[in-house]
Amino acid sequence: MKIIALAFSRADQRIRIPLDYLSALLSEAFPALTRDFLTLPREEDSSFFPQLASALSDAPLLLLSTPVFQDSLPAALEAFLQDLPQGALQGKALGIMVTGKNAWHLHKAAKTLVSLAEERGARILKPLIFLESKDYPLNTPLAEDILTELDLLAEAAEAYLLAYDR
Repeated sequence: MKIIALAFSRADQRIRIPLDYLSALLSEAFPALTRDFLTLPREEDSSFFPQLASALSDAPLLLLSTPVFQDSLPAALEAFLQDLPQGALQGKALGIMVTGKNAWHLHKAAKTLVSLAEERGARILKPLIFLESKDYPLNTPLAEDILTELDLLAEAAEAYLLAYDR
């Protein structure tokens, strides 16, 4: 079984921290799991989005970590989701992690992301993970409450993958 872990930023390396943690939890639960870790290319690459769409067709689970700017998703992410045909994510589950300056911006952007993904047929795993700057304390990778939420998201992903594998 294969999952896609997508870090949707050219610059913000913090978004990879929750993806790595969540991927490690899922690898423990499913030793045969293969993971494609994709990062938005630093330079424009016209082949990236077609490759991503193709990779999604083979994976039941997408873990997405993205920064939020003010209250907006990255334009490339929003355009990619809008360009996917209706039903392109049918039968797929999506775990969402968003990083930003404050909770209001995070929740507003996540609402847009959830709406776009659900319109394309994705099942949204709960909880959605909202990471503010304060959630990255010095000398520790993530705040304890965020680790707890990531554990809950891993449990939801595990349950989905077990049901999918049947």
